[in-house]
Amino acid sequence: MLDELDGSWTYHDTRGRPSDVIADLAEATDAMMIVVGAPRGGMHSFLGSLAGESVSRQLTRRHGRPVLIVPEPPVAQR
Repeated sequence: MLDELDGSWTYHDTRGRPSDVIADLAEATDAMMIVVGAPRGGMHSFLGSLAGESVSRQLTRRHGRPVLIVPEPPVAQR
């Protein structure tokens, strides 16, 4: 799917706190910005918020690169 798009991309498999891993990778590759999906909402997001901030919120509050948060499309567009 990604091969059909213009631009370059890479896949990285690692362990750690997601926001730190993403921020470290963005720093290592000198990324212009970080693009992440918005929190999903519903029970999953509620339970996650009890455990701490979402990855997108951690990235926007604690790391120095611009972050683009992409919302999930409305149900009718899926």
